[in-house]
Amino acid sequence: MKPTSNKTRRITFLLVQLLAIGAVVAAFIWRDFVDQHMAEYRLSGCLLHDVLHIYCPTCGGTRAVVALFRGQLLSSLAYHPLSLYLVVGFICFDVQTAIAIRKDSPHVLHIPNWYLWGMLIIAATVFIVRNYLLIVHGWDNLGDLLPFWHASSIT
Repeated sequence: MKPTSNKTRRITFLLVQLLAIGAVVAAFIWRDFVDQHMAEYRLSGCLLHDVLHIYCPTCGGTRAVVALFRGQLLSSLAYHPLSLYLVVGFICFDVQTAIAIRKDSPHVLHIPNWYLWGMLIIAATVFIVRNYLLIVHGWDNLGDLLPFWHASSIT
């Protein structure tokens, strides 16, 4: 097997950076589109939210990233703790990868399994807890679906 050149690693690293930045920009554009075009129909663009009236495992993620970029750490955590986990992980990944490229190490672009499992556990936990609190106890920290589940909350 032919070893990957340092130039290829650098290009791959830059492509991953561009992909991440593109994902954040796409999320902001999607949020603006939903706010401008779908709000009058009370649609969010999420099938679980619009049809089943429950929060998906990533609901609140865009709001969390926006709050994080505004420096509102607690608001970001309340919207979705996975966003902070991903941002911190991405920064660590960037530093690790930049060091590996600089040292010409073969361990470039390595994401540990424990990090991926952590993402899955956080998303699943938020999904279960958030929907349980919404449906059973009438507590909705995002404020989108409470009127559907608890008619007494309609003002």
